Amino acid sequence: MLSENLIIDNWQEKKCLVSICCLTYNHELFIEQCLKNLLNQITDFGFEILIHDDASQDQTQGIIKKYAEQYPKIIKPILQTENQRSKINTGMNPKFNYPRAAGKYIAFCEGDDYWIDPYKLQKQVAILNTNHDIGCVVTDYNKLIENKSVYNEKVLSKTFKTIQNGIISAYPLFSIALKKTRTVTAMVRMDCINEFQKKDFLKGVPGDTQLFGYLLLTTKIYFKKESTAVYRILNESVSHTNSFAKKQQFMKSFNIYMAHIIANYNLPRADKKYYQKSIRLFKIRAMAHEQKRLQTLIESILFVLNGHLSKLIIPQIKIAFKNKDE
Repeated sequence: MLSENLIIDNWQEKKCLVSICCLTYNHELFIEQCLKNLLNQITDFGFEILIHDDASQDQTQGIIKKYAEQYPKIIKPILQTENQRSKINTGMNPKFNYPRAAGKYIAFCEGDDYWIDPYKLQKQVAILNTNHDIGCVVTDYNKLIENKSVYNEKVLSKTFKTIQNGIISAYPLFSIALKKTRTVTAMVRMDCINEFQKKDFLKGVPGDTQLFGYLLLTTKIYFKKESTAVYRILNESVSHTNSFAKKQQFMKSFNIYMAHIIANYNLPRADKKYYQKSIRLFKIRAMAHEQKRLQTLIESILFVLNGHLSKLIIPQIKIAFKNKDE
């Protein structure tokens, strides 16, 4: 790894052009890999790494402090002593990182993810500098499922097989565009983020979902078909969990978000139907968990008869009818 002085010496433009927002919580196993790859970025412009650690209970803060001491002009940490997400529920970047960002552009990498292309920032800046109608650039990414040791490459290329002029279609919004894009690859204009923050921010709904929804509906998102990052799925996280209660809460938050978007934007029928499907599936999951057998069966049949298909229906029926002692 280069020293801080050597990194800065490569910058033809010393002024910070990109602010990298990094959120961490109990990431001691991953944060060093994340930071090393952020610092390995080769650019001809200045960048900064804004880290917000939400009072980690492991050694994450100690590792961050070590790197911040070596790279004080680049790494700028906020190390909480009391967990903030439990207080405000959502919006860590809007609360703690965006207000102090000096960059014209914002990039993201949470502490359990990492970048694999040292020219990621340079390539994305080149696109935004020459295409002023584009508000965000994303790239492809690889997905690492930690508990299964599964590594899937080029996830977005399999989803967006045909796109025109490199621009991702916003529709269908809920089932594809929002489900597959990841902030770990994104670079967004700070102007777009400032406009986004003027909108109603929904508590309890993940901030990246709200930001990407806004970008997809209000600006152009350019897709570069090369993997620049690895998105890691942990055994337990906000969006991936084995807890039924947490899964339901996450599903509920997305339903709230979809209702909000439908009320404020003119979405196609497919997105409205997806919302109705999600509402009914949430209800069926709750019934199955409470082992309301007849209700689960009836609602599941009506679900299918109404043209909704989901691989989760049969598992819900099995849950409803399994023996309580199992």
